[in-house]
Amino acid sequence: MWPSIRRWLDWHHPERSQCKLLRSGLRSLRWSYELAGLVIECDAIPWLAEGVRLEITLAGTELLISRRSDFTLRGPDQTPLPCQDIQRLPGGLYQLHFRLAFETRPPQQLQLCWRDFTLLSLNVPLVNLDDYLRSLHWRSWGLTLRWGEKAVSAHCFSRRALRGLAAAVLVRSPYRLAPLAALQPQLLLQGWPNGPCHEAPLFLNASQQRDTEACLVTPVPQSLLSSERCQLFWRIQGRCWHTESVQFLPAHDWESQVCVREAFFLISHGNNWIRQREAPSFQNPRPFAPCFVLQAPTGSAGLLPLTLYAHTPQRPSARRLRRECVLVTDAPTPYLPGLFHTQDFPNLTSLELRHGSRLLSTLTLSLTPHAHFTAEGGFTQMPDLTWSEATDAELWERLQRLSRPSTEEKRFGSRP
Repeated sequence: MWPSIRRWLDWHHPERSQCKLLRSGLRSLRWSYELAGLVIECDAIPWLAEGVRLEITLAGTELLISRRSDFTLRGPDQTPLPCQDIQRLPGGLYQLHFRLAFETRPPQQLQLCWRDFTLLSLNVPLVNLDDYLRSLHWRSWGLTLRWGEKAVSAHCFSRRALRGLAAAVLVRSPYRLAPLAALQPQLLLQGWPNGPCHEAPLFLNASQQRDTEACLVTPVPQSLLSSERCQLFWRIQGRCWHTESVQFLPAHDWESQVCVREAFFLISHGNNWIRQREAPSFQNPRPFAPCFVLQAPTGSAGLLPLTLYAHTPQRPSARRLRRECVLVTDAPTPYLPGLFHTQDFPNLTSLELRHGSRLLSTLTLSLTPHAHFTAEGGFTQMPDLTWSEATDAELWERLQRLSRPSTEEKRFGSRP
């Protein structure tokens, strides 16, 4: 009896069956808001949105979707808001467009209605100022130094050639960053102890405002570089949300702490390069490049003037091959002064890397001589050998082998 009554009700009230058809045809909805001339898709609507847009996609017949006035949005104590436009999509889908302009706080709940029937209840996602500010995550790496085609960030810099500095911070949020641009964030730079103070505004372009993360960059004025330390304060509406400190060291103090971790040769072998500590063979000459791995103190960066010298038996003084400034950081920084060939330097004995008068490292191209006994039980005179890191490593390896117990001592124990 009941199925027949339902069919009779659908015949007597056709809107009931049409409403069920529209409810089952709901596919998706998308929120967006208007702010400062931009339309930004979002998951939450900020407190300062100038307008809110809602797009609802549903499936239905053209007869049901033909009239825009049939679809309305209704909120508590508000007049029904009619649909602005209906757009036809491929696959028998239709998209309803609504725009809400709230003079006061927007409602937390809306109802999508077709004629006098409610199709869907919508919870309006809202976010207030305090929640938005707490959701911002700030991360920075000090200041950024640019030298030529290279750029590096650090918390401590050498004063040598200190120019082209910029402050950068990475801002992340689960929400879009358009409200952050409307709040006009600022960077306050304070020289310590009695240095000048500089305040710089931070700007976000349209793509950054539509995204959930952005890198904000501002140049550092040259007047702040005379201070011992610079304090960075990232502020919004006069409140500081992130602070950082950067130190400027005298060039002599920083350069005295830079060291060479290791030195080796890179020898050409076809299309590859072979790394080895020993000198390249003069019997099979190949191009080679000396490599010195430099490292600065932790968290620091700066320019280090280096000079490469070559030693030969014919000249009592070293010959200067190259002199340049190198950008060195706290990470291992390889320095390759150039490509050499044994045919161009047949009498080359060693290469020295110096900073001013300070010797940083030495690479010897002389093979380690072997000791030979004389008839009287002594040793024959050996040629002079330039001491280097490779020679020191070879000596240490041989001493370690001499200090190890032999195989028989491990098996039977030491003999009395």
